[in-house]
Amino acid sequence: MVTQACTSGGSADGYHHHSSQLPGASGVHIFKVVGSSIEALCTGTLYVKRGQTYSDEVVTASRCVPSTAADKYRVYVGALLPRHMTVEQLGRTLIEVGSIFATPLYAQYNELKAMGLTVLKLKHRVKITQGVESFPLPYSSTSATAGMPCYVSGVCEHGMPVRIHYQLLTPTQCAQHLGEKYLPNVMYCGVGQKEILQHPIGSPLLCESSGRWTQFGIYDHSLNRPMAYNAVYTGKQEPREIALFMKLEDDDVARIQTLETNSV
Repeated sequence: MVTQACTSGGSADGYHHHSSQLPGASGVHIFKVVGSSIEALCTGTLYVKRGQTYSDEVVTASRCVPSTAADKYRVYVGALLPRHMTVEQLGRTLIEVGSIFATPLYAQYNELKAMGLTVLKLKHRVKITQGVESFPLPYSSTSATAGMPCYVSGVCEHGMPVRIHYQLLTPTQCAQHLGEKYLPNVMYCGVGQKEILQHPIGSPLLCESSGRWTQFGIYDHSLNRPMAYNAVYTGKQEPREIALFMKLEDDDVARIQTLETNSV
């Protein structure tokens, strides 16, 4: 797994952190299937209950997968995103989705109506292995802070797993950039190198807390405004973005499934 634009060595944005101490790959890729067409949509992570090694639950963003027909979606689990398979070959490797639980948070806001958590219930369980990792969600009393080392785990244009360093901003800084669009109770915002992650929506925001990599949020969307910074490893100006992440807590996965089941 690499920490730059599909090259070896170094860590993205010149952020120095020994590679053996960095978070692994989430290795979950979500596709939409319509007839003979298969389209890569976004990224997700396996949610594994504490003490277990198998999971049939994938966490992603409602902006990518709303509450809709489950048979339209498939999941590929693997460190490398396949790029040169035929539709038939790819179809045989994808896992079917049995049900979808989605709860957009703020339907009344035009900008935020698609923002929320989606849980995909797979038709069979998947084992956690190297290259397909699961990360604990934080307890409700724990939040990520601007001083924590944080990465977004996903894939780059060559289908290789990659992690991009994102510097979280303080709530005050987020409010300065986002104005009324920033809701501190449900969002983080951070700055990272853009145009590296492919299909970033749903990718996990992983921050080191008490010596452990924890998934504090989900990549939801970025602001469409030009920014630049001097990359330490190249000395060149590289484009960067301000991204919004939806906050997660440990009981969110079970709570969303309970809410939607009770509303049926």
